[in-house]
Amino acid sequence: MQDSSDVISLVAVQDVGGMRAGGVLTKRLDLPVEQLAVNVNVFLSQMGQVLAKTPDIEGFQLSEVEVSAEVSVTGQLVLWGVGGQIGGNAGIKFVFKKGSQS
Repeated sequence: MQDSSDVISLVAVQDVGGMRAGGVLTKRLDLPVEQLAVNVNVFLSQMGQVLAKTPDIEGFQLSEVEVSAEVSVTGQLVLWGVGGQIGGNAGIKFVFKKGSQS
C-alpha cells in the first residue's frame, strides 16, 4: 500500500444518461506522484521544443504563451481539446513567459 504522500487523488467524472437525469458517475483514482512528475516533465520538455522554434514576426517577439493541458486518469498530459484518452480528465494550466535577454 502506498503512503498518501506518494499519490495524487483524481476524481473522474462521467456524464451517464445526461446531467438532467442526475446521471453523473464519479470515481476516485490514486495516481503515483512520480508518474505524474515524469509526465509533466516530458510535456514541458516537448513544449520547450515547440516554443524554441517560434520566430520573431516583423519586430515582435512572443513573450507569453498560455497552454491548458488535460491530465488523463492514467496521468498522461495532452493539449486541451487535442485527442487524448477517453475518460475523466483534470486540467493543468501552464503560462510560459519569455525571460528578459541581457
